[in-house]
Amino acid sequence: MNKGYKLSKEAREKIRLSKLGSKNPSYKDAKLKGFCLNCGIYIERPTCGRTIIKYCSNKCQHEYNGGPWNKGVSIGIGADNPNWKGGVKNLQTRIRYSTKGREWINSIFERDDYTCNHCSTRGKTLNAHHIVSYKTLFNLFRYLHYDLDLIDDSDLLLLMSLKFSMFFDKCNGITLCEKCHRKIHRQGDIYD
Repeated sequence: MNKGYKLSKEAREKIRLSKLGSKNPSYKDAKLKGFCLNCGIYIERPTCGRTIIKYCSNKCQHEYNGGPWNKGVSIGIGADNPNWKGGVKNLQTRIRYSTKGREWINSIFERDDYTCNHCSTRGKTLNAHHIVSYKTLFNLFRYLHYDLDLIDDSDLLLLMSLKFSMFFDKCNGITLCEKCHRKIHRQGDIYD
């Protein structure tokens, strides 16, 4: 139908009649009718966007299909998960949240007087941001200790990382509020 084009009275009446009752897509009393594939009971249900009806209940559907779709499926917790690394916490996380790592974070906050260096606001949730990215520093650390395995030698690597001064250098840190920190990582701003 073209916008602005007037229909005749007869054409409008034809359109109105074609959408009366159950032919109308918004008709509330439209029902699907059929028989349950499992128990054979006659079913009559509102359409609710469906075009066919197969089962009278979830119980019948599960009986017909041999149980719910996830029955017997391992949900992958612990050792069953394909990403399981033997119960070892990620080395990067262990370094970042070690006692020395937390001291570094607090020293950055105190030095910057708990103020975001980007927008100068106080009182928001703060993050300590590495100017030379933590990932770059970690890759450098791994390069220097390439002969040690991340999983088997994680305790030794953690002790060695605490002596790796670049992780905890106050000159390599600034205080940012969460909003500015996300913005910097998203845009690759001047501090990244």
